[in-house]
Amino acid sequence: MGMFVWQEYPVWDKPIHDRSLIKEFEELFRHDGPYDSVILRTLTCENTQTDPALIQEIMDLGHRLIPGALILDNSSWVGDERAGDFHDEHPYLHNAQWIYYPKRMKDLNLQKPLLLGETMAVDTPPGGPHTQGIEVRRFQIETLAQALPDTGYVLNSIRDLDSVPLGLFTYSGEPKYSPEDWAWHTDHLGAPTRRIPEADPSLGHIIGPRKGEWKCPEHTWWSPWIKIYDQDLPEDLIQRECVFELLSGRVLSQTEGTRVLVEMWDLHPGEVIKHPLVVEFTTQGERRVVSAFRHDTPAGQLLWQVLQARTGPAPEIGPLIGDAIVLGDWEMSTDGENWTPTVCDTPLVNHGANVYEGWATFRTGFDYPGGEMTLRAEAVGDQYRIEIDGQPVGTGGKGIRDIPKNFPVNLSQGRHNIVFEVRDWRAAGGMVGPVYFTKNLGLRIF
Repeated sequence: MGMFVWQEYPVWDKPIHDRSLIKEFEELFRHDGPYDSVILRTLTCENTQTDPALIQEIMDLGHRLIPGALILDNSSWVGDERAGDFHDEHPYLHNAQWIYYPKRMKDLNLQKPLLLGETMAVDTPPGGPHTQGIEVRRFQIETLAQALPDTGYVLNSIRDLDSVPLGLFTYSGEPKYSPEDWAWHTDHLGAPTRRIPEADPSLGHIIGPRKGEWKCPEHTWWSPWIKIYDQDLPEDLIQRECVFELLSGRVLSQTEGTRVLVEMWDLHPGEVIKHPLVVEFTTQGERRVVSAFRHDTPAGQLLWQVLQARTGPAPEIGPLIGDAIVLGDWEMSTDGENWTPTVCDTPLVNHGANVYEGWATFRTGFDYPGGEMTLRAEAVGDQYRIEIDGQPVGTGGKGIRDIPKNFPVNLSQGRHNIVFEVRDWRAAGGMVGPVYFTKNLGLRIF
C-alpha cells in the first residue's frame, strides 16, 4: 500500500455554507476514492464556520462514493466536531500542561477512536542543537501511550517552514535526527523516561499572579531556545531541565533596566521574540533576583541556591510599586452545582483542576477602593464572558487566549462579585491568568 495518507481537504477556517461546494467535494472524493492508501479524511480544519446540514450532506456523499471511508467533518478539537467516524484533537501543549491532557480526554468518555491530527510542535534553533525537539516529543509520546494507548498522533511537523523551525527536517530537507535518535519509538513504548513533578510550593517558589509578584505572563513554550548570559550559572542544568523540572509555563515581562541572566528566544512568531526568564537588579539598595522557573523541584532548588548566592553590583531600578487587586482565589464549577476551589494560575499549580473540555463558571469576590480602574484578563480559557455584580462587563472572543484584553470599569467602594464563564477547548486550562484590576498597567509588579 505504500505510505498511509490522512487526506485533509483544503478548507482551513473558511465558511462552508455554499451548496456549490457539494460538486467540488464530489470531485475530490472521486479523485482519491480509488486509493486504498487514503485511510482517513477530514472535510475542513479548525473551522467553526460551517453549515451543519451541508456538512452532513457532504459526509453522506463521501460515505456513499467511498464505502467504508472514515470521515470527520472538522479536524480540530472535540468541542468543534459535529459529525464523524472518529475524534480529532490538535493539542499544542508544553510538558507541564501535557501531563493533564490524558485525564481530560478520559473524563470525556469518548466512544469513537481518538486521533491527534496535529500535535507536539517544538521549534529548534536554526543550525541546532535540536536535542530538546526530540526530548519534548518523546516525553509527550510516552506519556500519551501510557495513559491512552489506543490514541494515534501526527507529529507537527515533518519539515521546517521558511520562518518557523518546527520540523523534523530542516527547511532545506536535512534530517535533524538520526534513526538511532528514534530507536525508542516502537510499537511497545515504555513508561516515560522523564517526569514532571507535581507542584509543591512548600518545597520552593513557583512564580504566579499574586500580590507583590513580578508580572509573569503565561507562554506557550513552543520554542525552548534558552540563552544564558552568565558563565557562573549552571548552563547544563538549565538547558537539560528547562522543559522538565524547571518549567513553570511562565516568562517575565517589563524587565527594562534589569540585568537579564537567562531568557528564551521564541521563534514561533516567524521572528525572534526574547522573553526574560531570570533577572537581577537592585531596588532601593536591596539586591534581588526574580526567576520565572519553578524552584520546588530538585533542579529548581539547586538553581535557586546558585541564584541566591550571587553577589556583586546589579543595576538599580528604583522602588517596586504595585497597585493591583489580584483575583487569585476562585471557585469553579462545570455543572453550576458542585464548586471546587481553584487559584488563577497554571494547571501545574492547580494539579490539573482547571483543565476541562467545554464551559465552566469561575466566581470570586473582591474589595474595591472605588472609581475607575482597568480589569486586565490574560490567558483566560479560549473564550469567555464577564459579569460583575450580575452586570455584563465584556467578552473574550474565540481564540483570544493568547491576546491580553483590558476592560475599563468604574465601581463603587466596597465588596463586589465577579463571574467568568470560560470555555476551554485547547486543554491549556480555563482560568490561568493573571486577572487583576489596576490603575497603571505599566507597573512591574502586581
